[in-house]
Amino acid sequence: TNRAIGWIAWKYQSGWIEWEFDWNAFAAWYEAENFKEDSRVYNGSGLLIYRGEVMGYNEPIPSIRLKAQRRGLQDYEYFQLLATKQGKPAADRLVNGIVHARPFGRQSIGNTNLWNPNPEAWDAVRRLIASGNPQTP
Repeated sequence: TNRAIGWIAWKYQSGWIEWEFDWNAFAAWYEAENFKEDSRVYNGSGLLIYRGEVMGYNEPIPSIRLKAQRRGLQDYEYFQLLATKQGKPAADRLVNGIVHARPFGRQSIGNTNLWNPNPEAWDAVRRLIASGNPQTP
């Protein structure tokens, strides 16, 4: 999901809001529940960073989710480079091969086929763009 943010931003020319950046990081390191009310407990999508003090560090610890977001935003930059060189349709064709459905609104709730679940397919697109001769994978 976090890598998809850059791809979705490209396809739908949209942004996102991250609301779980560093919420109660001390508790989150030891338990996954990051939102609690009297009648509800949620795990959400996790945190982007953890406070290093929890593990004896003086700096924040990046999560795998933060690293995946960075990869997705780097992918977005690859799409921009490809669009500059070969036109936006070339980048759109590759993104459309991975992102299948609109991941917003009611139609996306419970839909597990929003994008290709195989991370190798995502990496193949990145390698195609880097090769300088991208074709639809």
